[in-house]
Amino acid sequence: MRMIQFFKKLLSGRCFYAFVFCVFIPCLLWSGARAWEPFMKLEPIHSTAAGMTAVLAGAILMGGSMMALKKQGGGLPMNAFPPPRFVSSGFYGLVPHPIYVGFCLACAGISLWTGSAAGLYVMTPLAVMGCLAIVWGYERLDLIRRFGTSAPPTLAGLPPNTDEPAGWHRRCTGLVLIGAFWAAAYYGGALTRVTEGAPDCRVFGESGNVVSESAVWVYQSIYIIVPLVLLFFSNTCRRLRRMEVMVYGCFGLGLFLFLMIPFSCPLKEFQPETLAGHALLLDRRELPDCCVAFPSFHVLWALITAFFLWRDVSRPAGIAAFFWAAALAWSCVATGMHGWLDVLGALGVFLLVAGYRRTAAFLLKLAERLANSWTSWRFGPYRIINHAVYVFLAAFFGYVLSTALAGEAYGGAVAVVALCSLAGAGLWAQIVEGSSRLLRPFGYYGSVLGGLAGVALAAVLQPLMSPGVPFNGWVLFGAMAVSSPWVQAIGRLRCLVQGCCHGHPVSPEHAPWGIVHENPASRVCRLTEWRGIPLHPTPLYSIGFNLLSGWILVRLWYGGMPAGLLIGLYFMLSGLSRFVEEAYRGEPQTLRHAGLSDYQWLSIGFAVLAFVFWNIPSSMIPVPAPEWQVSSLLPGVLLGFLYAFCMSTDFPDSNKRFARLTS
Repeated sequence: MRMIQFFKKLLSGRCFYAFVFCVFIPCLLWSGARAWEPFMKLEPIHSTAAGMTAVLAGAILMGGSMMALKKQGGGLPMNAFPPPRFVSSGFYGLVPHPIYVGFCLACAGISLWTGSAAGLYVMTPLAVMGCLAIVWGYERLDLIRRFGTSAPPTLAGLPPNTDEPAGWHRRCTGLVLIGAFWAAAYYGGALTRVTEGAPDCRVFGESGNVVSESAVWVYQSIYIIVPLVLLFFSNTCRRLRRMEVMVYGCFGLGLFLFLMIPFSCPLKEFQPETLAGHALLLDRRELPDCCVAFPSFHVLWALITAFFLWRDVSRPAGIAAFFWAAALAWSCVATGMHGWLDVLGALGVFLLVAGYRRTAAFLLKLAERLANSWTSWRFGPYRIINHAVYVFLAAFFGYVLSTALAGEAYGGAVAVVALCSLAGAGLWAQIVEGSSRLLRPFGYYGSVLGGLAGVALAAVLQPLMSPGVPFNGWVLFGAMAVSSPWVQAIGRLRCLVQGCCHGHPVSPEHAPWGIVHENPASRVCRLTEWRGIPLHPTPLYSIGFNLLSGWILVRLWYGGMPAGLLIGLYFMLSGLSRFVEEAYRGEPQTLRHAGLSDYQWLSIGFAVLAFVFWNIPSSMIPVPAPEWQVSSLLPGVLLGFLYAFCMSTDFPDSNKRFARLTS
C-alpha cells in the first residue's frame, strides 16, 4: 500500500516534473555518453581541477537560483508550475537563465573531471541545445505573455542597445566573456585533432615558403590591440553590444567550420634566430603538429576590430585598422601559422556575420515572394500546382543521396521506404488533421512512422529484390535518417508556396522580421484571418534547422560513425529543432495540451527516442563510404514524379475524398 502511494505521489505533477529534470534527463545524458564514448575520435580533455571548479560553479548557480525563485518568486523552479512573481535579482541579475547555465556548466565539468570525450563534445552541446530549445520553444514566450519581458538585463548578458556609458566593470566583464568564448571556440576546434586525413590548407603555393621571423611581431600585435580597443573604445553599451554580437557570431560560425570543414595546417619546422622566433615557438607550444586552422581566428579578430573602429569610432581609425588587418593577414601566412585559404575563409565568415541583417532581409524577401507565388495549370479536370518542382527535387535528391550513402544494393529498399513514408504522411494527416477543408494534407510525423514501417518491410522484401546481396536494416535506416533533413529542407519550399506549416503573427515591433501572405490560394488566406499580417516564417526556420542538421549528419557519416549513433542524432536534432519551430507556428487545426502543442510533445518523444537508438548494441555497425550512383538517377526521377503527383497535383472540380488539395 505504501509503495502504491509512493508511485502515485511520484507521478503527481510537481514530483514527476522534478523527477524528469533532476533524475531522468541526467541519466539519459549519462547513458548517451556511455554509448558514444567507444566511437569518439576527438581527444578527451581530463582535468580534475577544471572539472571540479565547473561542477561547483554550476551547482552554486542552480542552487542559488532555485532558492531565489522560491523566496522572491514565491514558487518552484518549474515551467509547468511557474512562480507568480518575476525574479530579476541575485543570480538572475548576473547571468541569463542561471539554472540552465549552471546545468550546462555542471555537464561540462563532469566531462572534464572524468575525461569523457563523448560527454564534452556530444552530451554537453546537446544539453546546451536542449536548454536553448526550452527557452525559445516555451519559456521565453510564456514569460513575455505573463510579465511582458523574457529576461532581465544581466551583467553577463548582452548590454542594452542604448548609448548609456558602459562602466569599467561592464567593459571588463565583456572582455572576460569575449575572451572565454574565443578560447572555448578556438581550443575546442584547434585541439580536437579532427584534421586526421584532412587536406592541407596551403593550396596557393605557400607551402614552400620559409617561416619569416620578421612577421611575428605583426602576428602577435593582436594580443595587445584587441584588448585595448575593447577596454577603451567600447565605452557605451551599444558599442559593447555590437562588439559582443560580432565576436559571438564570427567565432561561433568559425567553430562550426572548424569541425565541419577541417583543413590541416602542419606547423613548419624552423630554428629561431631572433627573439621574435622564440616568441613564435612559445605561441604555438600548446598546438598539435597538425591543427585545424580554417578559418583564421587571428584574421577574424583583426577584421572585427577594424570594422568596429570604422563604424563606431572614426573612419580614419577604421581605415588605418583595415591596413593593419591586411598586414596581419600577411603575417599569418608568413609565419607559417595559416594558409591563404584560412585567410579567405575568415573574410567570408566576417562578411556573412557583419551583413547578417541584409542577409536575413534578403532571405525574408525571397521567402515572402515564394509564399505568394502559388499558381497552377489546368489540363481538363487535372491541375498541376507550381510547387510540384520542389516536391520533385526533394524526392529525387533524397533517393539519390540515400542510395549514395547506403550503396547501390539498397536502391530498391530505399524506394520501398520512400513509398511507405509517403503513405504514412498521408494517413497521419487524414487521422490527425483531415477535414472537409483539408482534403489531402500530409504530415511529417506520419512520414517518419511510415519510414520506420518501410525499413521493416524492406528487410522482408530485400531477398526478393536483390537475392544474395548482403543487407543490413541499420545501414538503410541510417542512410534515410541522414538524408531526411535535406529532403525536408527542400520540401519546405512547397510549404511556403502552399501556405501550410505557417507561423503565427509576429509582434508589431518585429514586423520587419515577418512575411506577409496575400495570395488567395494560400492556406494562410483560406483557413485563417491573417492575410496581410506579418507572420513568423516558420518554413524558413525549418529550412535553416534542417540544413544545419543535415550538414552535421553527413559530416559524421563521412567520419565513419556507426549507424545507430547517426539515427539517434537525427531524432535528437529533429526533436529539438521542431520543438522550437512548433512554438511559432499558427495553424488553427493544431491542438494543445498542458501548454504545448501536440507536435511539441511529439518532438520531446523524438529527443527521448534518440537515447533508445543509442543504447541498441546491434545498431552500432559501421556505415559504408558514400559513393554516388549513376544508376539511382532514373528511379529517383520516377519517385520524384510520384511524389509530385501526390503532393502537388489534384482534381479541383471533384468532391471525392483525396481528390483536391486545399483549394
